Amino acid sequence: MLRLKLACAARRRAKMQMRREAVSGEPIALLLTWCALALGRCCGRLAWFGLVRVAVSRGRQACRPNPAFSGRGCAPGRPVRQKFGKILAVGGGGRHAPPLTLLLGAEFRRCNMATKCDIIVLGKRRNGKPKYWCRVHKRFAWDKEGNKLEPCPGYFEEDLSKERSELALNLDDYPGGVGIWGFLHPVYDTTTLPSPEVGVHVHARRTVNAAKEIDTTYDIVRVIKAEKVILSLDGEDASAYTLSVTAGFRPVVVKCTHCGALHTDKGYLAVFPHKKHWCDQCGRDFFVPERNIGNKIAVLREKLYAFYKERQVIPTDRALSISQIDYPGGIRLWASNPAILWTVPRPEEAGIHLHAYDAHGEKVIDETYGRLEIDGVLLDPVQIRYYMAQSNVERIKKRVAALACPKCGQPHFDQGEKAFQPHVQHTCAYCGHRFENAGRLKKVVSNPIVASLTKLAEML
Repeated sequence: MLRLKLACAARRRAKMQMRREAVSGEPIALLLTWCALALGRCCGRLAWFGLVRVAVSRGRQACRPNPAFSGRGCAPGRPVRQKFGKILAVGGGGRHAPPLTLLLGAEFRRCNMATKCDIIVLGKRRNGKPKYWCRVHKRFAWDKEGNKLEPCPGYFEEDLSKERSELALNLDDYPGGVGIWGFLHPVYDTTTLPSPEVGVHVHARRTVNAAKEIDTTYDIVRVIKAEKVILSLDGEDASAYTLSVTAGFRPVVVKCTHCGALHTDKGYLAVFPHKKHWCDQCGRDFFVPERNIGNKIAVLREKLYAFYKERQVIPTDRALSISQIDYPGGIRLWASNPAILWTVPRPEEAGIHLHAYDAHGEKVIDETYGRLEIDGVLLDPVQIRYYMAQSNVERIKKRVAALACPKCGQPHFDQGEKAFQPHVQHTCAYCGHRFENAGRLKKVVSNPIVASLTKLAEML
């Protein structure tokens, strides 16, 4: 009995603390919260001890069951925290009772607005248990014990609040040229500007020497020519394509041998040629004769041969020396890479792309340089290109180090496939000496640009 009283008292204190955090001292939110709690208390008693969740949110994210409980709803009395907005949840009753959700905030949304799962069995895993696959969210659906999860993990990751940005780009409206790339994070960024995770970055000009009318990143871009959509680009495919090209690989057309869907390798697989591929449409594994990297955009070479004929990419001889203190808004650095689509009547330039901002956040420099020196530190374009691919792969970016040969003292630079495969033994290109990393991590890749960028960061 004493234990039960102590548990009830602790639960009451937790609820009071949760209420104070949710309302943040705003009178209107406080009133709404108390009304919601009162309604939740009544509903909890009426709905045959069913689970009642009352949520107050200023965001647009719908209140959903907590995935920590394997898709079976929220534990009674346990608060629910979602990614967007402040959400307060009050539970009561059994876990098998039907949920009732009241969402107060910018707009009203119900839990069932998320797309329902369609889970099938693809076969068996190595341990003999069924392999469950959701055909709607394209995710595996089993827990750590091998039991079927319904809904699947992808149900909770589906963001109802995000509105995808789209662009209908008519090539006839921009005779000055259009350039399209997949978005990658900069290798060096001292600004406070937000950056998308993935996207399609577009440049468009009315005339060749005019300023860019479009210089934005979108989730989806549809390219129109002669009033027909000739190209549709998705942000994930575009970013994966640019990542592969930046790393020095050329993606090819890969189709699943089971469902025939076009395949795109993302993340680490976008910089690592392989024979075994996993189809994100049907969930099955399939094999190809030779090691390669697949991307849906590669099929465009067949459809748009006029744009994909071997165009000239020349290294620029433009040079610049600046100091970071002269640009209080910050600077950003990227490596230039071949565009997905390039219609500008002049060759593409290879080098280091620089954005610099003044104190008001206005962009004052937007150019590509072959020789760039910042605060006396000379940056190498090839090292920047490799590091941009390395830093955009989650599996690699924490294992990039600036190693030097312990025998001759020369900096060591891994290139080719070794630049994306962390390894223990390194061979000096100058004296041939074999050595290992002296730090905690033994499997690393070496890129001297890490030391240069670290030095720049210390000068701020």
